[in-house]
Amino acid sequence: MKKLVAIVLSLTMLLFGSSMAALAEEEIPLSLNKDDLARGKTAYKLMVYNKDDGTLVADGQNISFPLPEPVAPGQSITVTVKGTSDGDFRIWLINSDEKTMSDIYQMSANGFTSGAFEVTTTFTNLEKEAKGDVTELFFKAPTWDGKIENLNLTYVAVSKPFTAGAADNTTEEPAPEATEAATSAAPKTGVKSNAYAYLALMAVACAGFVVTKKKVLSK
Repeated sequence: MKKLVAIVLSLTMLLFGSSMAALAEEEIPLSLNKDDLARGKTAYKLMVYNKDDGTLVADGQNISFPLPEPVAPGQSITVTVKGTSDGDFRIWLINSDEKTMSDIYQMSANGFTSGAFEVTTTFTNLEKEAKGDVTELFFKAPTWDGKIENLNLTYVAVSKPFTAGAADNTTEEPAPEATEAATSAAPKTGVKSNAYAYLALMAVACAGFVVTKKKVLSK
């Protein structure tokens, strides 16, 4: 019995580790090199530039990062951004014509004023006015006539495009992938919610091990 419990626990730990690794692999870091930007790479040096440590500083109106893959209408991506800023700024998705393609994430609306930040949120191509695919992640000043204040980006990453659970008129149960994507669709800050599910799975397995061990010892 002890060997069986040990095997089950080992398999659970292996599943947990593999799942967490897969979760980490979903993030695709974007280049912070000024020359790789879609917008901002031609800005005057004091407005957009790289520091000696490779991080990117923006002190103008806007910059944007080309996405590794276009995001089709109805699809979503999860974005993680880390760095510091002396003031408020906004983030959203745009197309090649700089048309707004998603909801706007404003830092001040989510409790940020200045200093260090780490944000993880999800953007969806809302297919407004049939504008097509999303191609860029856009950072802009807090107002249309304002400027970004010393935004120093140390890490920017995106997930591969995924489709959030769409409305379905059938009575079939949604596929696991669709359920997971729907959970990830709401904006959030911090670690992805799927990680908590894996932690819960691990806790259940450990609890089962303790209970089984007690039963074995009592016999």
